[in-house]
Amino acid sequence: MLSRYDKRKQTLITAASLLLDKNLVWDDDLEQIREPLGRALLMESLYEPKKTPLLEIATNLTREEFDVSS
Repeated sequence: MLSRYDKRKQTLITAASLLLDKNLVWDDDLEQIREPLGRALLMESLYEPKKTPLLEIATNLTREEFDVSS
C-alpha cells in the first residue's frame, strides 16, 4: 500500500506526464499553459508533496486515470 506521500507524488508525476504528452489533444485554452504547468507539477513532485493548489490540479487531471470503477 502506498503512503500518502507516495500517492501524492504519483498523482503529480502522472498529471505532469499527461500534460507533457504531445500526442494528447487539449483545449486551446489549456494548450497555452500545458507545458509550463506540466514542468511545475514535476518540480512539485521533487519535494515532499503537501496539499497545495498544484496537487489539487494534478488530482483533478488524473481523476479518471486513477478511477478503478470504470
